[in-house]
Amino acid sequence: MYAHDEGPTCSGSGCPPAEYCHHCLNLNDGVCGKFGSRAYESSSWLDKNGAAMPWLPQEEYVEGQTILIKSYLDTHHNGHMEIRACNKGPDCTQADFEGNHLIFVKDTVFAGNHIGEFYAVRGSSK
Repeated sequence: MYAHDEGPTCSGSGCPPAEYCHHCLNLNDGVCGKFGSRAYESSSWLDKNGAAMPWLPQEEYVEGQTILIKSYLDTHHNGHMEIRACNKGPDCTQADFEGNHLIFVKDTVFAGNHIGEFYAVRGSSK
């Protein structure tokens, strides 16, 4: 999302290349998304100048805190999403995320979306 939100307008060192297809990032080579030949893994994500992107945390959270996550779920089959967290910054691995599901509390946009009865980690699009 950072490359989608900031990439088109910022310039210089530490600015990500513009990403216009944030839902295309469902593919990956490891932990982070990729689109075409551009991967967002910490070891290979380059800024607009070709230098390594700096680690720029967007927020810090406390365990148990309720947080707001902006997302876009475009599906025709009433799918769901799962959000996971890691506190190791650029050193996160897939295994770090696997054991750290965030719990879906409520949808602040569509009142009909609900917490799954058996899957509290899923935000449903029903």
